[in-house]
Amino acid sequence: MATVTGTLLDANLVNLASRQPRIFFTLSGPATLGGGYISDGRVEVTFDTASGWSVSLAATDSMDQIRYYEMSVEYLNESGGFTRVEYPEWKIYVPTAGGTLPNLLINYLANPMMVFFQSTEPSTWNVGSVWVNSATGDINRKVA
Repeated sequence: MATVTGTLLDANLVNLASRQPRIFFTLSGPATLGGGYISDGRVEVTFDTASGWSVSLAATDSMDQIRYYEMSVEYLNESGGFTRVEYPEWKIYVPTAGGTLPNLLINYLANPMMVFFQSTEPSTWNVGSVWVNSATGDINRKVA
């Protein structure tokens, strides 16, 4: 199982625990792994006291089919009544090593005008992004 972690904050970086959130991950379809069947039912995350959360998921890079996770966030009011749900339009591929949600979303979060300044080529970068090799000074633009 791979552990995925994250935090849930509003646009002011305020903890959203008072809104009684529930986060779910749902596999894009049933899959098989090591001779077993993996359901596409929802898996709920566990929150800690600082608005952080974690969840153990079957790694998508080990499945026999190409699958990804979708995420949903449900908000409740103070009396426990439903207020709204968010469905981020992300395809979340979970490696065996797991990781933080932002690191798993690099293809979605990277600005196409992003400039990477580092000595090694970025492992994931979008078309249009630029990588400046900090060791050689070479400039590379991702074209495909």
